[in-house]
Amino acid sequence: MAMRHVIILATAGLLAGCGPFPMLEDAVSDDAWNAPYPDLVPVEVLRAATPDTIIQEDTAKNLDARAKRLKSRASGLKKDVISPAEEARLQNEVENTEG
Repeated sequence: MAMRHVIILATAGLLAGCGPFPMLEDAVSDDAWNAPYPDLVPVEVLRAATPDTIIQEDTAKNLDARAKRLKSRASGLKKDVISPAEEARLQNEVENTEG
């Protein structure tokens, strides 16, 4: 009985996947498709160019907190993945298997 339910659900899933995919080209203008990527700039530059009335105080605090979290994560990615002792051991193993 359970196998029958699995087959019915699988068939329903396959049939649902046969529907047409929405055409994104029709939803986006030609200018948007051909536009260059925007420049990445620090948030401080954006803030300086934007009137204070547009960026609310809580939004600014959220941006600062998010930037701090991202910088913290980025600094964590710069650390060594393995210790020098582990790297030496692995290099020794590679040399032993090659020679």
